[in-house]
Amino acid sequence: MESARVGTTRRIFRASVRPMTAATRQICFVNAAHALTHYSLLILATAVLAMTQQEPGVFGTAYGPVLALGTGMFVVYGLGALPMGWLAGRFGRRALMAAFFLGGGRRWRSAGWPARRSRSGCRWR
Repeated sequence: MESARVGTTRRIFRASVRPMTAATRQICFVNAAHALTHYSLLILATAVLAMTQQEPGVFGTAYGPVLALGTGMFVVYGLGALPMGWLAGRFGRRALMAAFFLGGGRRWRSAGWPARRSRSGCRWR
């Protein structure tokens, strides 16, 4: 009975360690890009809270005017999303995904994310 259980466990483990196919890898990258996009867009509401508390002389104490700036950001994001289908047809999905991760990485690094040390002790900036 014990050997049957060990054999079943080995078969399950072997089945779960299969190499990733190109389609699965693409789905993983698309999901990662989607999550990072939402993180980048939705971090504004948290940043507004910190901005109005840390610098009330610059930003004021009301959240409305600072969030109005965010409205412009969402409009630009929406307008920028319109030609993406045409660009994907012209340059390919891989090129757009590469542009997203390279451009997003540059943008996040210039904004100081992540500003902490890595586990190896190296500074990111």
